[in-house]
Amino acid sequence: MIKKIFNTAGTKITYVLLNFLITIIAAKFLLEDNLAIIYLFSFSVTITQLISDTVSGSPTTYFTPKIKPWQIYIPGITWTFCSIIINFSLFRILSLFPRAYNACVPGNLEKEILICATLLSLCNLNYNFLLGQKKIKKYNLSFLIQIISLISLFAFFIFVLKIKNYYAYVFAFFLSYTITLLLTSAWCLPQLFKNKIKKPYKYMQEMLMYGWKTQLTNLIFLGNKKISLPIINDKLGKGPVAFLGAGNQIIEGLRIISQSIALIQYSEIINCNDSEKNKRITLSFIKIATVITLFGIFVLMLIPTSIYVWLLNDNFIEIKSVILSLSPGMLFFPTKVLLDHYFSGINKLKYNIIGTSIGFVIVIPMIYFLIPIFGFIGANLAVSFASLANAIFLFAIFYRMHKPKLIDIFPNKNDISLIKKKIADFKVKMKRK
Repeated sequence: MIKKIFNTAGTKITYVLLNFLITIIAAKFLLEDNLAIIYLFSFSVTITQLISDTVSGSPTTYFTPKIKPWQIYIPGITWTFCSIIINFSLFRILSLFPRAYNACVPGNLEKEILICATLLSLCNLNYNFLLGQKKIKKYNLSFLIQIISLISLFAFFIFVLKIKNYYAYVFAFFLSYTITLLLTSAWCLPQLFKNKIKKPYKYMQEMLMYGWKTQLTNLIFLGNKKISLPIINDKLGKGPVAFLGAGNQIIEGLRIISQSIALIQYSEIINCNDSEKNKRITLSFIKIATVITLFGIFVLMLIPTSIYVWLLNDNFIEIKSVILSLSPGMLFFPTKVLLDHYFSGINKLKYNIIGTSIGFVIVIPMIYFLIPIFGFIGANLAVSFASLANAIFLFAIFYRMHKPKLIDIFPNKNDISLIKKKIADFKVKMKRK
């Protein structure tokens, strides 16, 4: 298990570093408005593909160990293409409100957003199928190939083809996910033909029922985390969006650590029926991820502002204030994300929905209250409050279910011994190889 965590965390951290390199290139060689449009484009693609992921997202991971591969893929592909019509209709409704449409659909990129969201959903179908089969190496490799393709193509369009605007990123995004889709399909699709295709839609209703709850949670959580981008775009313009997006990109590495641990935790839980073991795994992972996150925040704050300015440009002189305002929420993020995955793994999704809804109810009014006082920093403070409320609710439910002892909640000698043992076991396995 420790090997899977190291591999996944290493892959995701590499992914974040390369994504930050994209931010550096964009900040240095594109106008500030173009950088803001890139962040808004990524946000809109992510929101749009959430509908497609109702089947191709976490339901694929959850049901992969339980049913036939083609009972996963045929519903997943069918729903992905049905969701194109749904998303197109939603865009048409949103266009009736020009101010909201322009805030959420930057640069008149509606067609590009729909196409890239569909590509991303098909890739997610393959990603989650690999994760459900516990093929972690291929899962990690697919992420690396996508981000390496993205940054290589982005640099090629800017420095060779001289495309010095946001379309350099949009084109690179499209091609990188096309490459990744072809590769992951070559890994996954041959498994469809090992058995005779029979009743392919047998479990689609169950997948949709599981998926809509998960995606509603994801949608609200994404709203908690990034709804400030279109609001700031509408209230303050694209300059602060670029500033806020860069700060979020810097701190994203800390989220990735917890998310990587959570992926392994989720994969273990859906393949294990031992409630006590699942509880121990979840508590241990929360403590490990929180300590690592706290250390990461400390390191980020130690880095001189001059380094951030040198990496980006002179407009980012107050970037550390963005990091500092996001830090309280980041400290509670490991509890939130690991308990999210715990309740998903035992199919108690209602708690995730309630938890993220509590955060959303807090974040929206606080954003509008704090932005006039603190500017875009106020949006980050609102996100931190929402994250704290979400984590407190989920932990209260977890505590009521399992009633862990006080010694189990806080880091203790047993956790240190467990980590040492896992690392020692990992080193032994590596030496044998």
